[in-house]
Amino acid sequence: MNRNSKKMLKLAVSIGMIVLGVYMTFFRDVGTNTVRNTDLQTEQQAEQQGEQQMEEQAMIRDKHDYSMTTELPDEENLSESDTFNGEKKDVYVYFENTAELDAGNLPLQAQAELAVNIQTYLERSGYGDVTELYINNYTDDGQNITIQCNMDGYADELLIEYDGEEKHLSYCIVKN
Repeated sequence: MNRNSKKMLKLAVSIGMIVLGVYMTFFRDVGTNTVRNTDLQTEQQAEQQGEQQMEEQAMIRDKHDYSMTTELPDEENLSESDTFNGEKKDVYVYFENTAELDAGNLPLQAQAELAVNIQTYLERSGYGDVTELYINNYTDDGQNITIQCNMDGYADELLIEYDGEEKHLSYCIVKN
């Protein structure tokens, strides 16, 4: 075969592929496409109905959502029983100078439970109104850590001890 006949063969194959592609795209399975289109329309309608039902349910469930309205209610809509923290205890106790804790060697797991445990201990000991602790003395002997804290509104001090061997925190009130 010479060069011109190869080019003619390539041209003929290309034109054949184009004709076949156009036929397959526009003329083949015309009856099946109409069935598919109706199925598609039915699915779209079902999805729209499902979305409308979900929106209606959302409006019923969240009666305090005023983002879609222009007028706000005249009455309060807060409830004392609503919890937004997964029903975990709200923590009001905090350390004034956390740099002492951050610079120390108290494990992160112990630090994570420190504030909650301190608040529970203070409430049981009659110091439930304490919210602020100030670290006076931070002692670390390599195994045990002792933290001595002033409590706002009291002359008494809170003593926190961490036993590194047992990985246990303990608390006590030091009377002044």
